[in-house]
Amino acid sequence: MDSPGSLQADGLVPMFVNSDIIVVPFHYDLMTVPSTASFLMFIDRLRKAVGENMKAQLFIVPNLHDGRVGKRSELVIWENTRETFCNYGVVTGRIPKRADMERFSTMAALDKQAGIVTPVFERIYSYIFDTTAPIREPKLTGIQLTGNLEVELKGKAKEKQPEENDNQ
Repeated sequence: MDSPGSLQADGLVPMFVNSDIIVVPFHYDLMTVPSTASFLMFIDRLRKAVGENMKAQLFIVPNLHDGRVGKRSELVIWENTRETFCNYGVVTGRIPKRADMERFSTMAALDKQAGIVTPVFERIYSYIFDTTAPIREPKLTGIQLTGNLEVELKGKAKEKQPEENDNQ
């Protein structure tokens, strides 16, 4: 579940306490890092307050990373941030900032996006299940599968080609 940015929202404490996994995306910048640190400290205090009732694993995901941005002093801060965040959970690899990540489809996942995020999500999956192999085979059919969507679109494109050639 995507939680609100404010810790004041009703229902967040029970949601966090009862979660198995908490994924915390953040961005290396001077505004986001302090708020992410505050959230991680909140989760840490909550974990200490409820004890063994909270078993959530934390995965901290550096998102929208642009390697071209940052002065030397900022890069040192980001590395120190990474080391500090490792005390609270598993810090994954960085998800780069790319134009492909701003595109979306309500029908299917986009292959370029999958290629960008797969290394990070595979690490999380592997950490949880101790394998990258699926724990069960997907039961999706039809348009729910990206491959089926691509085949369907290519088929429609081929159907239209003869008509276009006939008009020339």
